[in-house]
Amino acid sequence: MTRFADPAPSPAARPAAVPVFARPPRCESCGYELGATLDSGGPAAPCPECGTPAWRSSPALRPGSPWQQKPGVGSFFSTLWLTVAKPFTVFRAADVSGRRARSLLIAQCSLASLAFLSPWSGVFVADPVRQLRFARSFTRIAQILGAVGAELLLLTCFLLAATWAIAWTLRGYARARGWNADAATMRTIVAHASIGWTVVAGVVWSMLTAWFIATLIVSSSGSPAAARVLGDASGWLSTAGSRYGLLPLPVLVFGCGGVLVAKMTMNGLSACRFANAPATLGAFNGGAEQALPSPPSPAAA
Repeated sequence: MTRFADPAPSPAARPAAVPVFARPPRCESCGYELGATLDSGGPAAPCPECGTPAWRSSPALRPGSPWQQKPGVGSFFSTLWLTVAKPFTVFRAADVSGRRARSLLIAQCSLASLAFLSPWSGVFVADPVRQLRFARSFTRIAQILGAVGAELLLLTCFLLAATWAIAWTLRGYARARGWNADAATMRTIVAHASIGWTVVAGVVWSMLTAWFIATLIVSSSGSPAAARVLGDASGWLSTAGSRYGLLPLPVLVFGCGGVLVAKMTMNGLSACRFANAPATLGAFNGGAEQALPSPPSPAAA
């Protein structure tokens, strides 16, 4: 018996291709998968689990932080301020595709390294500022500047490694709870959470700079009482340093920075636990983007 192959269906009879997403659309309120709900009722359909309209979980409502929208000096400091003042608002508007996350992370760690190292310039005998004053050759100047650059690079790499170590530790916690913790989402969260290093570095920079200025004022005032208080404080610091060494101070500073980065990372994981990637946008708008409301700006929230 001769068998014949079935005739190929005409192009008009072939079903339309159904988009396949690496992660199905989910309700940002409760985590319920919205694929079937969007197919049957569209963006206006309520979530079967919590009743939240499906369009509220659209990635179109995540335009990104100011830095993600347009990198620049102004957007950098705007992102820094908003992440510290309104962390949940920023993370709720963050684009979880990882857009411009690496550049923000490097910028944050570099600025923190500069703030951590700059207060010591002009304080110690071997500091680079004083050495540059007495440098008599271009070779010596190049050596000093190279040493400063190497210190900044090493500290920046240390902060980057510490940030990722904290984030990947918390990633396991997020996965155990069923939250979104893919690589792109973690890059977005980590980049904004690294602002914790900048905040701690700014506090340290302010305290040490204030101490240096107070020393100059007291030294030039000629007040015996103020000089005695300053001398007692300096003596206590010298005694503590000789007794315990210089290790506890950086451990305390970087420990506080690590705690703050971990806290901000947890805020980001909580706010992005069911966030939908931009690739799922087609499932929400069904080819009609105008059906969705305009996304809010993080600064206006």
